[in-house]
Amino acid sequence: MAGALIFRKVLSLFSFQLFLTSRLIKVAKFILRSNGPHSISPFPFLLSNSFIMQNSVAHIKAKAFAVRIIKFTHYLEKEKHEFTLSKQILRSGTSIGANLHECINAQSKQDFIHKLSIALKEANETEYWLELFYESEIIDEQEFISLRTDLNDLISLLVTSIKTAKKNNECQNAAH
Repeated sequence: MAGALIFRKVLSLFSFQLFLTSRLIKVAKFILRSNGPHSISPFPFLLSNSFIMQNSVAHIKAKAFAVRIIKFTHYLEKEKHEFTLSKQILRSGTSIGANLHECINAQSKQDFIHKLSIALKEANETEYWLELFYESEIIDEQEFISLRTDLNDLISLLVTSIKTAKKNNECQNAAH
């Protein structure tokens, strides 16, 4: 029963994060209207502005996902008495946001793309651990689907961002 309560609290936290994301989209639309269509992308920190980067949809979702993973790990340890594998998903699930945060100070566009790629690899590893938890019946289908949906959103953002960054880098290299 306590596990279900913890899970409901995690879901309510996610609802709050969705609210924050909707507010960020309104800010992004304002920036787009103010500065023209080339001032914003699916990953706003391509603008090399750490404030915008830290408030991008991808960064906010990655941080919210990391918080969920921390709480999920706590739930696994307290309710399911799972200590070994929970550390694996804790490392990979929180590393996604950490690698996105490192993009703020990327030394070059190639370094930026590389850090995005590492974040994508960590997301893929997290997906593997989630599947193991579900297939071994440590978590139920509702918990699995909830976490996997958030993770798939992050993966989509990362894939799009990597493609956009590579395209922008190729265009800039062709111009020189």
